[in-house]
Amino acid sequence: HVKMLAQLKSVLPRAGVCTARIASFRCISIKHAGESSTILVSRSSGRLCISDLHSSKSICLSRRGLSTSTNQNPQKQPDAAVSDAPNISEPKSELQGTPLENFPISVATKERLKEMGILQLFPVQAKSFSALMDGKDMVVRSRTGSGKTIGFALPVVEKLIKGDHSARGRKPRCIVLAPTRELAVQIHREFERIGPQLSTVCIYGGASYIPQESALRRGVDVVVGTPGRVTDHMNKGTLMLDQVKIFILDEADEMLKMGFQEDVENIMKSVPEQGRQTNLWSATMPRWVQDLAKRYCTNLEFLDMVGTSALRTADTIRHVAIAAAHDAKPAVVAGIVRAHARGGRALVFAQTKLEVDAF
Repeated sequence: HVKMLAQLKSVLPRAGVCTARIASFRCISIKHAGESSTILVSRSSGRLCISDLHSSKSICLSRRGLSTSTNQNPQKQPDAAVSDAPNISEPKSELQGTPLENFPISVATKERLKEMGILQLFPVQAKSFSALMDGKDMVVRSRTGSGKTIGFALPVVEKLIKGDHSARGRKPRCIVLAPTRELAVQIHREFERIGPQLSTVCIYGGASYIPQESALRRGVDVVVGTPGRVTDHMNKGTLMLDQVKIFILDEADEMLKMGFQEDVENIMKSVPEQGRQTNLWSATMPRWVQDLAKRYCTNLEFLDMVGTSALRTADTIRHVAIAAAHDAKPAVVAGIVRAHARGGRALVFAQTKLEVDAF
């Protein structure tokens, strides 16, 4: 490795090199002229491939010699010589925001958004705001990570804070369905941050019914939940949807994949049609979502933020695939976090509790 690193003079800055062994990978921190750089080294099929995390330059060493590459476009396929090196170039953000002052948002809500660090609305939020505030039904096709949650939560908060939200035992006026409890919890958290004066309850399976039932009895403005647990509360009589005016289905395509079609449609049928506003948010448009829009939406507007692109996540999100032996994953992940987080926070997902404990 020392001999190979000596050949990096034309690609990476020279300086004292500190290496940390990570199975078949190495994360190498280089300091030169007061600036730091981090490179990822991987060995595969007799080749040593190196990628600079900051300059997006790559180099591949093999018996055939030395080849280099600079990635000018994150979406472009890498050359065969550097195909083993992950594409770790910084993506260019295409999320050009619109200042909050351009929207008729209440002063209190603007202050809370600013406290959250939100000074602008992203395109999907800005383009859907007026239609949602006007009470129109919408089908929004937008990538994961593009700001969909605030996109539908903000208009709901602005509409509900104008009404009575203090009566004990009041029934919900908005229901949001999410395919997983993790997403439901995230949506619930955003509602509480944007509209703390409203009462929002999150109901999902795997948790006790008692606190959920207590919250519903006290009175709520917004219910966020998964289809199965929402159906359970409806069958028990602890959740009544006859006062709901806004119905939101998030990640509609994932609902289809997870087999929630019947539960979702039964819940939608329980919401009175008169005066109901229906919003369907999805990254893709399977036939079932289109059928829902035809059967349950009126005065419909369709907002497509994806177009013909097959990419389902926001342009600001990078995906890096790294092959590693099972017992080497904790060490590999640790090195990647050190390289990418740069001293900030990192969130690691694992499939089981045992794997989480191992990390």
